[in-house]
Amino acid sequence: IMVGVTGLFGLTLGGWVADKIHQRVASGRLLFAAFSLVISTVTTAWALHAGRIEIGVFVAVFSVGWLFAYNFYTCVYTAIQDVVEPRLRATAMALFFAGLYLLGGGLGPVVVGGLSDYFARTAMAAAGAPQMTEAFKAIGLHDAMYLIPVALFMTMVFLFLASRCFVRDAKRMKDGMSAVVEPGIVAATA
Repeated sequence: IMVGVTGLFGLTLGGWVADKIHQRVASGRLLFAAFSLVISTVTTAWALHAGRIEIGVFVAVFSVGWLFAYNFYTCVYTAIQDVVEPRLRATAMALFFAGLYLLGGGLGPVVVGGLSDYFARTAMAAAGAPQMTEAFKAIGLHDAMYLIPVALFMTMVFLFLASRCFVRDAKRMKDGMSAVVEPGIVAATA
C-alpha cells in the first residue's frame, strides 16, 4: 500500500513539478530528482532507524521517502530522451532498463539476502543463542534494508553529476540533429 499510494501521487505530482522546473532551468529535472533523493535518503534511513521503535512512524516516514523517490522515474526517463537522438531512443531506454533491472532487480535481492543472513548470524552470535530464530532473521533483514538509503544516496550523487553536463549534452544532441541530412536532400554549405 505504501508503494502504490505514494507512487500514484509521486509520479503524477512529481512529473508535473519536474516539467515546471525544466521550463525555468534546463537541468531542472535532474536537479529536482537529486533534491528529491536527498529527502528520500534521509527519510528512508530515519524510518529504518525509527522502525525498531514505532511502526506508525516507520510507515509514515518511509512513505514520504518513497513519495520523493518516485521523482527519479519522471525526471530520468525524460532526461534520457532529451540527450539521445530520436533514432536511438529505444536502444538507450533498453540499455537503461537492462542495467536498472539486472543490477537493481537482479543483484539487489541477492545482496540484500546475503547481508540479511550475515546480520542475522551476527545478532544470533551477539545474543549467545545456539539456534537461529525468526527474531534474528527479522533483525538481519531490517539491518540489510539500510542498503536502500545507501543506494538512494549513490543515485542522488550521480543525478547531481549528470545535471552538470545535461545542458551541454542536450545541445550536442540538438546540434547533431540539425546536421543530419535526409537522403535526396542537398545540404546547403556556407
